[in-house]
Amino acid sequence: MSKIGSKKFVLLLLVIGVLPFYTSTVRAWGLTGHRVVAEVAYHHLTKKAHKKVDQVLGKHGMVYWAKWADEIRSDSTLYPGSDVWHYQDDPIGGELFVKYDSLVTVLTQNPNDTDALKFVVHLTADRYNPAHLAKTEDAGMNKIKIMWFGRPSNMHKVWDEGIVDSEGYSYSEYAQMLEDKYSHQRAELEKLTLEEATVQTKQLIHRIYEYQEQWNGNAYQYIYEWRDEVRWQLYAAGIRLAQVLNAIYK
Repeated sequence: MSKIGSKKFVLLLLVIGVLPFYTSTVRAWGLTGHRVVAEVAYHHLTKKAHKKVDQVLGKHGMVYWAKWADEIRSDSTLYPGSDVWHYQDDPIGGELFVKYDSLVTVLTQNPNDTDALKFVVHLTADRYNPAHLAKTEDAGMNKIKIMWFGRPSNMHKVWDEGIVDSEGYSYSEYAQMLEDKYSHQRAELEKLTLEEATVQTKQLIHRIYEYQEQWNGNAYQYIYEWRDEVRWQLYAAGIRLAQVLNAIYK
């Protein structure tokens, strides 16, 4: 191999090594997490809502399109500025709450609005991700730099993808596991208002920050500590999404 070829090969290896750990600051839940939320919701749609959602997005489309709202941010011509729709930092930052309410209203008024439905599917999940309701001062945990299994990362990415992906499930396996684990608590979740659910997520965020202060950096320990909280948030988001869509497509 020539020197130039060797340099290109080394550069390729570096890119391959770095890319999996490079994300934008607001990629909530990752592909698996978003599909899990959509799959849980899909399972709990009424017959009428199920039929209508399939008509708008295609059979099982709400699952397949669950990450669309993240992907379109690479297209500056399509919904420019929508990055801030994905988070609501504390005390100020982001437009998640107001945009979510607005898009639910748009979809209620026009149930055939494909993009509004895709956004509602995605942003419902974002509302239940602690990293998307975290502190302004650390950019939603993005500035909390850590080593995750020997690789540079940040706490936002851990809550987006790290804990979810550590489970090793496909999205359908994960959703079924959540159903098996939490279905007996579904009625409890359905009684909560969205505001009450947000308060619970804020309480979770407070505990996450407290734990961060004394965490020893062991990724296995972190996963063990927070895995069930991640599972609960994903299931709760799925049940909420089903409620929203059932109300729209009643």
